[in-house]
Formats: sequence, C-alpha cells, structure tokens
Amino acid sequence: MFGAFTFAAELKLDSNETGLVSRAMYIHKGWNLVQGLESRDLIVGGTDIEINNIKAIFGLNPISKKYIRFYPAPEKEEIDKLRYTANMTYWVYSNSDGTLNYQTEKVDITKFNWPSGWNIIPVASEFVNKSLDDIKGDCTIERAYWWSPREQKFINVKDEFLKISQYDNNVGTGLVFKFLNECKLSVLTNNGVVLPPKLPN
Repeated sequence: MFGAFTFAAELKLDSNETGLVSRAMYIHKGWNLVQGLESRDLIVGGTDIEINNIKAIFGLNPISKKYIRFYPAPEKEEIDKLRYTANMTYWVYSNSDGTLNYQTEKVDITKFNWPSGWNIIPVASEFVNKSLDDIKGDCTIERAYWWSPREQKFINVKDEFLKISQYDNNVGTGLVFKFLNECKLSVLTNNGVVLPPKLPN
C-alpha cells in the first residue's frame, strides 16, 4: 500500500490563527517533495536539517510546465509570475537525512484550478485514507505518481495502490499528477456523502 513507501515520518502540524503551520518532517539525502518550502529562510533551528543542508529548491510552473529555481540564485522574474507560492510543492535537495523543521501556510487543496498536463500536488491531511476517486473532483487523472525520497524514484499510485495516503506522515509530501483537463480536486468523505461540521469542544 502507499503508506508502505512513505518515509516522511514524524510530520507534525500546529495551526494558529494566521493560517501558518509549523512542520517537523523527516527528509532524506537527495531530492524530496516538500509543500511550502519556497525559501531556506523558512527553516527554523533545533533539528537535524539546518539551512546549510538544503542545497537546491525548484518549483514547477503549472502553466509553462518549466522548473523555476528558487535556490540557489533565485530566478526572480519567473518567481514573480507565480501565485500562491506558499501552497506549491517544491523539489528540495538535502545533503543529509534528518528532521526538517519549517513554517509555511496551510494549504487548501480544493480552492485551486489546476491546469491540464503535469502538476505537483501537495498531499493534504484530507487525503489520508482516500483513493484517487475520492479526491479527483472533476479532474481526469491520466497518470499519478508519488516520489519516494528514500529510493529516489517515482512510485505509480494510479493502478497499484488503493489509498493515496494511509498515514498522516505522508502529509506535506507531494503527488505528481497528469490531468487531461483543467479542473479542481475535491475530497469526498463517507463514500461520497459530505459529513456535517464537527461539534465544538
């Protein structure tokens, strides 16, 4: 199952009123998909991975489908053309294994219109224990992969796995989808029936 290939352990989310979350996420030496880490300045100390361990950050422009360098030597003109950069999922290269502690915005995956073609989608907490059918909304998903940072390879999640994410520690990583149409994702619960709001504490 998908969770068996997940090694982004120890992810913890701590929301506050500003919409920011603090994340403690285990990453591996090499390339990792990390939601919201657009700058090394977002890294906070006290964990294994420090600013100097991050050697490269790239984001995918969802319209042009070209990679944009955020670090080193940020491509400022290309970055300025993007919207919602805090909600994007980035290719982050680390020279070490360890826990990465950083702050970013909490992503609302259902508010974005995704263009057709390849997109890197953040794994939201709402994806836990959901199938592709549960989250596809009006998207036609042609291909779907998850990046295994330990193995440094893509894992096909379209045909071989029933669940996108079995464990909370997948949250904050990324999925790579190829859409046949411009679309919005949505998250179904309880076999398609939307549950009522939770009662207050």
